[in-house]
Amino acid sequence: MRAVSFRHTLAVAPVSIALALPLGTALAWLVAQVPAPGVAPAPGTAPAPGAAPAPRPRLAAARTTTPPVIDGKLDDPAWRSAVSSDAFTQHFPDEGAPPSERTTVRVLYDDDAIYIGVDCEQVHAPVVKRLMRRDTQLPSDGVWLDIDSRRDGVTAFHFSVNAAGVLGDAIHFNDVDYSSDWDAVWEGRAADTPRGYSIEMRIPLYVLRFDELPVQDWGFQVRRFVEARQETDDWAFFPRSAGSYVPLFGRLEGLSALRPRRALQLRPFILGRSRFRSAASSTDLGTLTHGFDARASAGLDAKAAVTNELTLDLALNPDFGQVEADAVVLNLSTFETFFPEKRPFFLEGIDTFTTTRQLLYTRRIGHQPATPTVGAGETLVDLPEPSPIYGAAKLVGTIGGRTTLGLLSAVTGENDVFVRVTDRLGRTLDVRRHAEPSTAYNVLRLRRLVAANTEVGVLATATNRFEPRYAPGQNCDATLVAPAGDGRCTNDAYAAAVDGRWRSASGDYAVSGQALATALAHGAARAQSDGIPVRPGVVAGGGSLTVEKGGGAHWLWSAAEQLSGRQLEYNDLGYLDRKNDTAGTFAVVYRTVEPWWRTIETRTMLQAYVRRTLDGVDLANQLMLATWAILPNFWSVSADVVGKGATHDDREIGDGTALERASRVGGDLAIASDPRRRFSGFLAGQAFRLPNGRHYEARGDFTLRALPQLELDFDPAVTYDEGEHRYVATTSPGAYLFGTQQARSVGGTLHASYAFLPELSLQLYTQAFLARVHYTRFFAGQTVGPRAKLDLSALAPAEAPATNPDTLTSTLNVNVVLRWEYRLGSTLFLVYTRAQAPALLPAASGATSLDIGPVIHGRAAIDVIMLKLSYWWG
Repeated sequence: MRAVSFRHTLAVAPVSIALALPLGTALAWLVAQVPAPGVAPAPGTAPAPGAAPAPRPRLAAARTTTPPVIDGKLDDPAWRSAVSSDAFTQHFPDEGAPPSERTTVRVLYDDDAIYIGVDCEQVHAPVVKRLMRRDTQLPSDGVWLDIDSRRDGVTAFHFSVNAAGVLGDAIHFNDVDYSSDWDAVWEGRAADTPRGYSIEMRIPLYVLRFDELPVQDWGFQVRRFVEARQETDDWAFFPRSAGSYVPLFGRLEGLSALRPRRALQLRPFILGRSRFRSAASSTDLGTLTHGFDARASAGLDAKAAVTNELTLDLALNPDFGQVEADAVVLNLSTFETFFPEKRPFFLEGIDTFTTTRQLLYTRRIGHQPATPTVGAGETLVDLPEPSPIYGAAKLVGTIGGRTTLGLLSAVTGENDVFVRVTDRLGRTLDVRRHAEPSTAYNVLRLRRLVAANTEVGVLATATNRFEPRYAPGQNCDATLVAPAGDGRCTNDAYAAAVDGRWRSASGDYAVSGQALATALAHGAARAQSDGIPVRPGVVAGGGSLTVEKGGGAHWLWSAAEQLSGRQLEYNDLGYLDRKNDTAGTFAVVYRTVEPWWRTIETRTMLQAYVRRTLDGVDLANQLMLATWAILPNFWSVSADVVGKGATHDDREIGDGTALERASRVGGDLAIASDPRRRFSGFLAGQAFRLPNGRHYEARGDFTLRALPQLELDFDPAVTYDEGEHRYVATTSPGAYLFGTQQARSVGGTLHASYAFLPELSLQLYTQAFLARVHYTRFFAGQTVGPRAKLDLSALAPAEAPATNPDTLTSTLNVNVVLRWEYRLGSTLFLVYTRAQAPALLPAASGATSLDIGPVIHGRAAIDVIMLKLSYWWG
């Protein structure tokens, strides 16, 4: 789900950059940069860059007894009684200039809803109307609306309607942060007019959050986008150099006798699924199950307003069949691949739980467990599926206007697989094995606004596994090893953190920090690839601190420090790429937001990055110089030069031995074409030179808008790596075999969308991916003592292993979704998916080429058809 961003779509997000400079130096610089208190501009001088223009526009809302019909046309009698405003100013590309087209906005309200009418004249440029499914970010004329009904200056509800009537919604939080993962049930329509188009919105009051006051005013912002000119116009103007957003809203006044509404919304659903696996695909996956199988289920999603500020979401037996498959990547690093959350229940309100360190990674809830170990003569009947989620609840909102509360709880069921075994009498039996026990996930988040721009918070997580105790002599089902002394094969996990954030009044300067602690309970010590197992009962700590200047006309900078203890572990419910390290960060950026030479906007950045283990092993040393610019024809270009010093990787082998990584130098070059064209694209290339190798990568994103309702998007990618020494095998304690790796991949992802109506759309997602990892030469290395360093110069040539370590991957994933919102809030999904990802071991002769054969012949393919029907009542 994605909505149009509140900033111009060509804006570049702040870049996180690293340098091991003392934070004291950065803090001293910060103090020197902050204006002295009490010093105001001299009379008649311009305000400082990023300062709020004054005065803010105001608009009076009119109460109506006869609400308008939401058809996009502003011809209802009620609109004639509403005050209109056309106080718009151009935000981009000609900042501060009058708009090229006239826009007027009116607001009505009654006891049930607020109504917004926007008349968009467009006589100097064609109206661009593109029809796509809801919450799709796409180039099109349209109107964006932001409402700070809480009147706190840091949060706002976002609604958008484009000229074709496509709806989008999102939320702003922490002033400048934005999430399009929030959804609400509201109405919006667009209609053509003789001089352009007009838009009507009806937003129920229960969607918003506000206090019960006799008369109140809300923060209010209306923005209009003119696609043909790439122009953004603001009702409440704010400069592009501003470090703040929500406090710069105008005011919507005259709202009287409004009472918060506590609505109950229910969305029951039914789901049917039919699946087919061929015998060949089962063989390729190492399982026995094949043929057709089907199942049906039902569930309930509910939303209730506990108070005006607290919303309870419930999901009973949720099923997320409408979600597309994750992209397949060639991950040559020693870090886990991070996949974004796509399930609506977990996405909505996730901003409440966001902290500097990602202690909540909701993909852990209902994940697919690792395939259980099978003994000699045993065969898996089927691979484990994602663990079923029996129920989930989420309570999110504020208390007293200054305290934010978030509670998340989910329970997943026992995840079992069957293993076919032969007993002593020669009989074939299917025996149940536990892949993962039933698990409870709980998260608590509290955040308190202690001053206008200062907040503190706490976050705690708990993962509890309801695992039966194993009797003495029994082995764990999933691993076939003996359980711990307490009879447990798995751990419970706990994490807690305290965080804080301060921003200057202008929003230009900010300081944020977090301290955290984790601990495991029960079970055995958890092995880690850095050679330091995490032991139950040991409390480990970590922390982070960031200081930044994120607003202002030209100079921006940021500095950060991050620390992770040797026993830190929160991957049961969070995402931690590694522990036992410290990283220092720093960035300096110079930007221009006014036309200069042949550019509209530029950013030039110097960045560096240094990372060490707590034992002093160098993990990363990087320095980069980068630049980016928007050209007058709305093309954009970027380039960077990167130098990486020699480092060591203590996770490569898996026992903590740190293998040297060679230094390298290279860079990136990217270019994006004019997004207004029917055919537009983005192309990027990367090249690095190693002492004995090289790395090349190219990727693109090409979009064809063949029709206003049809969009085709193709993302090709090619990678080539050669010369890196990688671990192959351990030949004896402290003795290792390495191979010079040659890896290449080629793939492409196609997205196709056709919208019959704003409420009826068909989407196609398909990815073809081929990868090959080949080892050309082999080397032996030996270390003395645990967690030692192993330099490349200490490796000696060796014979190839008896078993070929090369691998081939051949993948084709397809996802087709027909989505029909047949009535307000009620949706039908018809889904077809094809998942196919065989990992193939080459023949002993050593296949060295990419192999598309498994894709063509359908090896390891599973075909599924699903139908989901939900009905919204509220």
